[in-house]
Formats: sequence, structure tokens, C-alpha cells
Amino acid sequence: MASAQANCGSGYRSFLGRLFKYEKPPAGAFDPDRIAKGIEKGEIKLRRIASQAVGEASATAKDPAVMVRMDYSLKLPPDRGIRGHGYDLATRNKRAVQFYKLDQHLGLGLVPETRLAKISGQEVSMQIKVHGIEFNNDLEYDRMLERVMMNDPKKFAEHKADLERLAILDMVGFNMDRNISNFIYDESRNRIHAIDHADSFPI
Repeated sequence: MASAQANCGSGYRSFLGRLFKYEKPPAGAFDPDRIAKGIEKGEIKLRRIASQAVGEASATAKDPAVMVRMDYSLKLPPDRGIRGHGYDLATRNKRAVQFYKLDQHLGLGLVPETRLAKISGQEVSMQIKVHGIEFNNDLEYDRMLERVMMNDPKKFAEHKADLERLAILDMVGFNMDRNISNFIYDESRNRIHAIDHADSFPI
């Protein structure tokens, strides 16, 4: 039993090693370095939201609006864990980007494009800002289901399939922080956008 657990842990770490191996990303919907330089020069507005750790960079002629997470270029020791899960706080932005990479690898298309960049020497992650219905609690989600899907079995079946794909993605990526506020529902496309993945890959 102990040998099987050790092999399982070794296999997962090997998988993470391949996933975290640096590869120059293909051209995407936005250029994180261009946005970072625009923020540094004051050419792109960065509006703080929710907390001082998260901001929204405004859209430009070349790039869409993106959410910028900048709370983890840390002044904490790199081996300090969070909530007992063994997270390395200094790599949380990388984990968010690699979760997006995992989503692409599995062909699920649930996670908005997410990239790394540096602003004034501080590592940040940038994710395309997506639009849709955000939920603060289960009651709001239940009301959406009742309003949008009560009389549309096909739409509900598609939504249920999205939730099942998201559950698989969370299990493969060991995401420890999926909650009702960490996905956005796009009613026009009947699709889920999964966000906030800094607490994935705990090993």
C-alpha cells in the first residue's frame, strides 16, 4: 500500500514537472508583456478591485481588458504553506497559469486565457476578463437555474455537462478552492468560465 502511494505521488510529481516545464506560449488573445509595459508607463489604467491584490487593466486597441493578480510576489519564505495544504505562496501565479495550460491540454476550454508577466519587477498573472453572471452564494445560483433552465432541458443538460467537466479538471489539477464565486456563467453561450486557480497543484 505504501509503495503504491509512493508511486502515485511520484507519478503526479512527474506529471507536474512536465506541465510546469517552461515553453514559450503560442500567440494568444493578448500580449502580457505589452500590457505590463503599458501599466508601468501609465498608458494602461489599472483599477484596483475587491482588494489591493487584484486589479483590472483596461482594454486597448490591441489587447482586451484583463484581470491582474499581483498579491504573491512575496515577502514570505518560499517554503511557507497556506492553510496546511503545502502550497508554495511564491508560485501561486504560476499555478494559475499552469491550470489554464492543463485546461487547454485536456481540450475543455473552461478557463479564460491566463499568462504570466512582470510589472515593475513583480511577477503577476493576467487573465482575460470574461463577462457573465457572477454568484455570491448558492441562492443566487439556484435562482439563475430556475430562471434560465427550468423550462429548457437541453440547456440544463449542457450546463450539467460543463459542471462535470469542471469537476474533472479540478480533480486532475488538485484545485482546492472551487466555490460558487469562482466561476462565471455566460448566459448568451450557456458556458462556464472557471476563474481563480492559484490554489491548485498543492504538491
